[in-house]
Amino acid sequence: MEKSILEQSRNSKGLNGLVHKIFKKWKLLLAVGIILLLILGIFSFFEDGDTDNKVVERQIYTVAKDDITVSIETDGKVVAEDGVDLSFSTSGTTIDAIYVNEGDFVVKGAKLAKVDTTYMGIDLASAYADLEIAKANLEAKENDVTENELELALLNVEQAQANLDQIIKQNELDIEKAELDYEQAKKNLDNIDDEIEQDQLKVNQALEDSISKVNSSILAVNSSIAAIEKVLYENSYKYNKVRNLQNVIYTDLQYNVVINLYNEHKNTYDDIKFEDGEDLIMENLDSALNVIENTQEMLDLMRISLDYQSFESTYTETELESFINLITSQQSSINSQKESLINANQAIDSAKLENSEDTIQDKYDEAVISLKTAKTKADASEEDALLQLENAEIQLDQKNEGISSTDLTSLKAAVDKSQYRIDKLNYDIQLATLYAPINGEIAQLNGKVDEYIVKDTNESFVTILNKDTFYIEANVEEMDINKISVNQKIYATFDAVEGVKLTGEVSYVSLTSKTDNSGIVTYLVRILLDDVRDAGIREGMTSFVEFVISETTDVLVIPVSAVKNYEGKPSVQMENNEWLNVITGFTDGSKVEIISGLNAGDKIYK
Repeated sequence: MEKSILEQSRNSKGLNGLVHKIFKKWKLLLAVGIILLLILGIFSFFEDGDTDNKVVERQIYTVAKDDITVSIETDGKVVAEDGVDLSFSTSGTTIDAIYVNEGDFVVKGAKLAKVDTTYMGIDLASAYADLEIAKANLEAKENDVTENELELALLNVEQAQANLDQIIKQNELDIEKAELDYEQAKKNLDNIDDEIEQDQLKVNQALEDSISKVNSSILAVNSSIAAIEKVLYENSYKYNKVRNLQNVIYTDLQYNVVINLYNEHKNTYDDIKFEDGEDLIMENLDSALNVIENTQEMLDLMRISLDYQSFESTYTETELESFINLITSQQSSINSQKESLINANQAIDSAKLENSEDTIQDKYDEAVISLKTAKTKADASEEDALLQLENAEIQLDQKNEGISSTDLTSLKAAVDKSQYRIDKLNYDIQLATLYAPINGEIAQLNGKVDEYIVKDTNESFVTILNKDTFYIEANVEEMDINKISVNQKIYATFDAVEGVKLTGEVSYVSLTSKTDNSGIVTYLVRILLDDVRDAGIREGMTSFVEFVISETTDVLVIPVSAVKNYEGKPSVQMENNEWLNVITGFTDGSKVEIISGLNAGDKIYK
């Protein structure tokens, strides 16, 4: 006699687990009645004899399409989704781009940020090159090896070893320097008060130096004024051309500007002292620079006049050349003083820049990043150099011994190793971009472009608050927990909201258990729901969760009890008492799929 449909479904449904749940969950006590009906169906299925001779009041069932699901069932509770914290899985690099701002609303799958993959790209290109080399070595046939080829292979090994040694040595120097810079920056940060005091001394020294330079510049202005007066007013000369006379007029006007500026500030220049304060010192430095620049313009005009000057009778060419040399000398002196004043101003600004707590903190942060970058680069460069050395040694062994079975195994391993490295780098590059796993609002960003990523920090990079989404927390018994996995589909219904059936997926399965007072061991499972905006559910509501093990949808279904073993074949009894053979498919123990033999709308006995 054929096995019943109910018996065939036991392997997929798991009746033992169901019975255990029935005694644990009071809401499932109704299932006891269903099981009793199924048991009666089994007895009916195995019963021999002519069923037409029995008078049994049976119900009519209309064949229709429905879904059949095999699942693990449990209760859960709706929890408000506070947010999702995300961080980069990579470290040792910097943030390359951030595509969102705090307060932005993002949809699931939206690009949030990415890290710099420059070094990953370089490593990936190197890995591809190594893979091609490994493949070429593997595909190469055994050839006669010449003495020159052996020498060349040996030279390649030696060069690769030398390159590795050099890289290691250089990396040690770079890391040592970075560590020294870090220690100095940390020392400065630890002694920030002393450092600021020392920097203030530099500012004071720069201010005192500026006083001296201002005095020197005013002496130079004095000298230039005397030289102009010697040329303009202690000697009489005439110009042959009107345009030359204009130069004299312009020089005379500029002379008056310089004299007025000089007379306005000369007492201040003479009396300025460090005790007068930084503001007054800086004011006099600026005014002195103004006087110098005007004096420079006056000397330039005077020099132009002299270059085109022609004297009448009294002065010789030698005397005119003497005037030119005098003005040229003053120009050189004034230019030098101008540069000196500019340098003094820059020295004060530089000293002030160093005298900053933020500057000391920035230097410390830069030192931390530089040290970690040096170590990351060292690891990458040494790994590449070591791989090159290994390839060179493999090639040398091939030249020495030819390609044996052992060599082939080694070469295949080299190919696999290179491919694994490529796959890992591609995976790391993929993880370099952060995507939003849910819809929500960017509540917090803990990073900025070009900032160094530290893996051991406890702070997440971005927090997304999902205001419209809830999740469910359910406790699954130990006998069922291994059937639950992340991304597994679920159905959820709610006692307080009739007619609502939501879909979702498992987002978290705990590795640790808890035991209640009855000794039942359970594991926490979290479920993200697909769309709850119009579902009417609220935080704290009780839910009934079905973890889908397998299912089929939109198929013809009938009750399992309707299928009988008639003349050795699965059959159903039509409303007109005619028996039809059917081919059954998937079942969950209560309903069974009809592959052929019936149509939607047919009426059968249950």
